[in-house]
Amino acid sequence: MVNEIFLKETFIKSYTADENTHLLFLLPGQSLSPRVFWDYPTEEGSHAQWLFSQGIDVVLFDPVGYGNSKSFYPYDRVDYARQILEAANTLPQKYNTKTVFGFSTSTAPALIASQQYFNKVIIHSPVIRQDPKYFVPHQEVMDVSIDKLIQNRIGNISDKLIPKPNRVDGWKEKILSVIGKTEWKVPAKVVHDVGNYYPKRHNNGFDPNKTPPILSIIGQYDYEITTGGYTLFKKYFPNITEVIIPNSTHFSMWENEYRIPLQAIRDYVRGT
Repeated sequence: MVNEIFLKETFIKSYTADENTHLLFLLPGQSLSPRVFWDYPTEEGSHAQWLFSQGIDVVLFDPVGYGNSKSFYPYDRVDYARQILEAANTLPQKYNTKTVFGFSTSTAPALIASQQYFNKVIIHSPVIRQDPKYFVPHQEVMDVSIDKLIQNRIGNISDKLIPKPNRVDGWKEKILSVIGKTEWKVPAKVVHDVGNYYPKRHNNGFDPNKTPPILSIIGQYDYEITTGGYTLFKKYFPNITEVIIPNSTHFSMWENEYRIPLQAIRDYVRGT
């Protein structure tokens, strides 16, 4: 069954079945529309359709400013986590496993939200940096343009980092056809405070002692992940299982090896 509901300013779309006892709560990243999870074409259908076919209830969440949400206001990752928990608490109380999935800059709010409602957390291509310039936003809204995405992300990553035989035919056209269906604003604070993973910064929402087991999915050629920041993150969050996706970048779920992260997500959510 497909459900769509508005919850105050946010929006929830879900695939659910009465017999399913596993929940996967998906969050968007900074530069990718939430629709990517639902509409990006693969041989198995969309990612959400395939995961649902594997006995998992799948929820897509549009926080304020993204996708079908109704309004926009500046907010940080703590407020983002509040929005997640508010939405999650409207879901049926039937799940044995409850997993929140953060992609790229939604890693931080996913980790914060996991401390209360969820008992598992997945971080895909986590953007974790140590540079202080990322900690203080200089504006309330970040301008994410399609042209900039093509030039800096899609062109440079897909066309230059991955060896030719492993590139996705028509990847640029496929992903742009999905992104072009919606517009979204990016709260600057959510993006600029991605580096504050240190225990001394608990006032920003993090507590490694309350965080459930983490599955970390990383592309072999993901230049967004800095070694220093991610190494420090793993030191303070030791309950991590890491999956490296070969011949993949920041966007491994939408590249040739997409089946590897999808299967890893399925197995982790179901506990197999």
